[in-house]
Amino acid sequence: MNPNQAHRDLKLLTATVWQQRLAILGLVICLGLSLAIMFAMVGRERIVLTPPAIEKSFWVAKDKVSASYLEQMGSFMAYLTLDVSPSSIEWKKAMLLQYVAPDVYGALQTRQDLESDRLKRLNATTQFSVAQLVPNEDTLTVNLKGRLATFINGARTSDVEKEYVVAFDYAGNRIQLKRFEELTDGTRKIAADGTPAGVAARD
Repeated sequence: MNPNQAHRDLKLLTATVWQQRLAILGLVICLGLSLAIMFAMVGRERIVLTPPAIEKSFWVAKDKVSASYLEQMGSFMAYLTLDVSPSSIEWKKAMLLQYVAPDVYGALQTRQDLESDRLKRLNATTQFSVAQLVPNEDTLTVNLKGRLATFINGARTSDVEKEYVVAFDYAGNRIQLKRFEELTDGTRKIAADGTPAGVAARD
């Protein structure tokens, strides 16, 4: 066996081992950086969701949504709840209930069933014209001000200023309706227990 050749082979193997060690070290460093970036992004990602009709740009994050998103969802809830007639109340009620949080589903369903019966019995239609939308990102609520017109048998019977509050819950990348209440002098603040109040339009 040639001692010189063996020495050269040993040096070559040693160099190869060091190259492999450096490559492994580089992979470990890249993996560590990737994990660090992933952990840093947890809770900060913004996921874009599409509302029923896009009117302006918006964003949603882990536990927050933008004011513009609240405005659009609040306006949509008002459309499903207040712009109703005997012919549209059933499908709008069904769509509304798709957005309702489970813990208030039964109460809101009962309320809308009663409203449906009332509209059909009176042959009534209600239309809400929004004049102002005031979102609150911290409480996930939207205050809506406008005029509610009521028609019975095609004749306008009332046209009054109304104010409503729409409260949402946002979890698991899904927004859910918690409350749709008319604000009066006695209900200027949402009750702390979150018990649903009037979803139906009132005159």
